[in-house]
Amino acid sequence: MPSVGAHMTAPPGHGLSLKRQLLLWLLVPQLVLWLVGGMLAYRIALSYAEKGIDQSLTQSVRSLARQVKPIGRG
Repeated sequence: MPSVGAHMTAPPGHGLSLKRQLLLWLLVPQLVLWLVGGMLAYRIALSYAEKGIDQSLTQSVRSLARQVKPIGRG
């Protein structure tokens, strides 16, 4: 009589084992979600950083513009 585990192993050369298939089915979507989440977090952080830099530059430009006096007709 064959042992219980004998039916669970795939014959050699017949694709991936069940354990490897399950591992791939779990890891591939998790990796994709992790990468998408990382890219999304990066884009959000970049957006906030750019807004802060833009506001700072705008404030500096306005401050300089108040100090500049036109010469002649300009």
